[in-house]
Amino acid sequence: MADLLPPIPQKVWDRVELRLTKALANLGDRVQELCPQAQSKQGSIRNKGTSLFVYRSFNYNQGETIVVGVRFIQVGFIEMLLDEGNGERTRAIFLGDVSVRANIYREETGQIYLEKEDIHIPPRTKDLLAVTHILLVPTLKKWAAPVSTILLTLAGKPPKDILTTWIRAAKP
Repeated sequence: MADLLPPIPQKVWDRVELRLTKALANLGDRVQELCPQAQSKQGSIRNKGTSLFVYRSFNYNQGETIVVGVRFIQVGFIEMLLDEGNGERTRAIFLGDVSVRANIYREETGQIYLEKEDIHIPPRTKDLLAVTHILLVPTLKKWAAPVSTILLTLAGKPPKDILTTWIRAAKP
């Protein structure tokens, strides 16, 4: 575990959420191009500045739902009373590493189809922003083909040529 540091400021979580929301919206557009009947919606869940889950759910003609999500959880909670030296005590909260995971899963069963392995980063603004821009956004760009293929397969209409679908998805 990294050194215990104060919680990440809310404005940093806001920046991360905005960047991932844009990346997931772009993913939604790419999936729509590959699978025109697909419908999607965006969402996010926060918990007191210590966790964030940003996701986009997809379904094909009201069928089963596939979720592409990125979650951050700040772990290693410790609460202390600090002596200010003048007889007063101040309550301070410190948190440890941030656990980050991205995956594609089936909402109804929780079955994971594709996952970016869990990573742990120090709870610093620069590390949180770096992992978002350098690792997560590029990963989400690559997931249009898998999402489209999974949706079509669950709908009983798997692509005849998965390789062509994946090559089309890779084009800018």
